[in-house]
Amino acid sequence: MDITVIGLIGIGLFGLVYVIYTSAQKNKEKKVEANAKQKDIVTNNEIKRNNNKDVPKKDMNEFMEFDKIVDNMILQENENKYTMVVQCKGINYDLMSDIEQLAVEEGFITFLNTLKYPVQLYVQARAIDLKNSMDLYKEGVADITTQYYAAEDRLNKVNNDINSTNREVQEATIEKAKYANILEYAQDITKYVERMSLNKHVLQRRFYVIVSYHKSELGTTSEFTKKEIYDMCYRELYVRAQTIISALASCSVTGKVLTSNELAELLYISYNRDDEQILDIRTALESGFYRLYSTSQDVFEKREQLMKKEIQEEGARRVRAAIKETLSGNDVKTPEQLEDDFEEQVDRQALEIIRNADIDEESKENLSNIIAERHVENAEKRKEERRMKQHERENIETEGNQEEDGENQENETGDSSDDMGDLVNDTLL
Repeated sequence: MDITVIGLIGIGLFGLVYVIYTSAQKNKEKKVEANAKQKDIVTNNEIKRNNNKDVPKKDMNEFMEFDKIVDNMILQENENKYTMVVQCKGINYDLMSDIEQLAVEEGFITFLNTLKYPVQLYVQARAIDLKNSMDLYKEGVADITTQYYAAEDRLNKVNNDINSTNREVQEATIEKAKYANILEYAQDITKYVERMSLNKHVLQRRFYVIVSYHKSELGTTSEFTKKEIYDMCYRELYVRAQTIISALASCSVTGKVLTSNELAELLYISYNRDDEQILDIRTALESGFYRLYSTSQDVFEKREQLMKKEIQEEGARRVRAAIKETLSGNDVKTPEQLEDDFEEQVDRQALEIIRNADIDEESKENLSNIIAERHVENAEKRKEERRMKQHERENIETEGNQEEDGENQENETGDSSDDMGDLVNDTLL
């Protein structure tokens, strides 16, 4: 019995010890897992920090290889290197004769021998931009259209003039036909160029000579200001560019120094080869995309535009008023004017009949001269008759005024006599 009780107590104590030991082991394992997770987090953070240190951040300008574009130059290496680009117009070497080819080769050898500083030859292929050509063609078409309308007006004026000869009519007709043909040809060329501009696969190669100048070539610069150093570098670089242009002229190659906008276009196409056809630098500059600091129009430009608009509206209003006044004055015609218009229309119709008649030119000219002389004579007769009638009316009016003046004087005398008689009667009474 005692043994049984003692065994049960021992079993209970053993179970209690086992439970306590198991709980302690589980707590220890949880702490170990928590420490491992904490170490993993710290390790990952350290790895991320190390990765960030391995990829240092750089400014985008460090990848562009140039600082800025100013005064037709590209400034590089913290404004210590100045670069100009000379665009060259190529020649068709294969179509030249042997003597011309030899002259070009000798000229190019001379160009190479005159070089005393390094240069770089650059070739760029780009899609043909026909925007400027289209603007020039449209301006030319507008001028030709104006000349055509002027020739048409001259022809109408000659046809309506009864004193014009057949030779004048023929010359005016030929002139109008000439301008009509030129206008039609110019419009066809414009349409053809517009169709060509839609083809973006037409490429053109452009050739450039790049020349540079380093600030270190000046030597000691401590005695000069920054502005003086900049001016000296610009002059030296410009002299180099002009020397290259003169040397290339000996081999029949013309050149010019690119402007700042043209340099921006050159670099833009170089860095955006795939997107150059979507948005070109010229459109961006004309649209003002580079003006990120302002989104509204300048107030003075707005006032100037409003003033111009008001001036145009006021000018148009005055022109309409003058036209209306002129038309209102010409609406009512006197009988004399109607008579002159009738005679002119009759003579003009007679001249038209003579021109269309199937007779020789000499007879047409004689008959036309007779009609013109009679027209002038009849016009002079009508003027003289009207002058005589006007003179007669004036005489009649003058006589009538004199009679009225005499009657008025008699009436005044009679009135004064009556007044005097009345006065005498009143006195006597």
